[in-house]
Amino acid sequence: MTIRHLSRRGFTAGLGATAGLGLAGVLGASPARADAVVAPAAGPAAGTPAPRLVLPAPTGRFPVGRVDLHLVDHDRTDIWASDPTSPRELMVSLFYPAAPHGGGVMPWLPEASGNLLLAANGIPAGAVGLPFTHARDTAPYARGAGRAPVLIYSPGYDEVRAFGTNQAEELASRGYVVASVDHPGDAAVVEFPDGRMYYGVKPGEAEVPVEIRTADVRFVLDRLTDIDRGGNPDAARRRLPAGLCGAFDLGRVGIFGHSRGGATAASAMFADRRFTAGANLDGAVFGPVVAGGLDRPQLLLEAADHEAMTYDDTWQQFWPNLRGWRRMYVLEKSRHLSYTDIQILMPQIAAHLGQPPGSTEPMLGTIRPDRAVAATRAFVTAFFDLHLRGRATRLFDGTSGAYPEMRFELR
Repeated sequence: MTIRHLSRRGFTAGLGATAGLGLAGVLGASPARADAVVAPAAGPAAGTPAPRLVLPAPTGRFPVGRVDLHLVDHDRTDIWASDPTSPRELMVSLFYPAAPHGGGVMPWLPEASGNLLLAANGIPAGAVGLPFTHARDTAPYARGAGRAPVLIYSPGYDEVRAFGTNQAEELASRGYVVASVDHPGDAAVVEFPDGRMYYGVKPGEAEVPVEIRTADVRFVLDRLTDIDRGGNPDAARRRLPAGLCGAFDLGRVGIFGHSRGGATAASAMFADRRFTAGANLDGAVFGPVVAGGLDRPQLLLEAADHEAMTYDDTWQQFWPNLRGWRRMYVLEKSRHLSYTDIQILMPQIAAHLGQPPGSTEPMLGTIRPDRAVAATRAFVTAFFDLHLRGRATRLFDGTSGAYPEMRFELR
């Protein structure tokens, strides 16, 4: 198999981080191990406020609410946990259309895990502040949103669920409910409400199989069903936003993911017909779905350096086995992480650290961050609008004049 996107990589490689070390690769043992591997430069002078990174605002008509859920699957054990007999635990961020007024704006990452992520990638303490999101903490569900289609987002290997925040917020502002899932073991670090840190497996250890990720997202969909029926699956029964009961249209469910999350999306559709449409953002595909294919809509978006139909034999095998609606597009001048929030945040970090122009190109290509965001948002939203809401679009007829960065490849 010839795949060029499976290596670990730190999101700030080339910005003072230790090149070639991914987030989980650095955080795999403990915070002490991160301190031993990375030696950040000195931070700003004492008393100088750190410039805060900024995420693009969602463009839909609804404000966005968010609630974080700690879910425990007592039917599965977690062989990567410190106690391999313990049940599988997940953290999920649920984004949804919200009422105009609600709780405080939520952070992109919790403080402790956010600081670890920065330190593990060589960012000086206090050099930057991680962004706030545009989502309000447990804001009431928007009455005018009706019953919303449901989407699940799976991040890539070595990533955290926060990497898909800008896309999740965009979809929520347009009337979707989006559950972003961390996959412990694959995620760089998962911070639980009681302060526990679950670090990614160390380099050289077995990776979390796509089958386990698939079970994760199916379990999350089960728990969303509980919420829609009035239940509260959070492990500590923390308060849920008002109005979620009866708000989910579980007859219209989609799934999307980046990198290994794209593989998870395809695998979940193969295993569970509740998922009726799926989008893969530059991820190789694994498991029986490659040969078995799918009879439901699939959108494949690749980075410019992927060249999937030349170098990725999983896409070459998977594509002809797609029997339903299908499209493939390439985001010109992009790289693998261009489909994540890192496309937005990394150039800001580079500027704040005084890095020279072009320092982010090895990781992100030369595409403008705002254009990468606009094109990805447009295509992902239009795909789910078409297949979950029946909203016709000409966007998939070929290369769009409005988004020429997204080059049409195959129908």
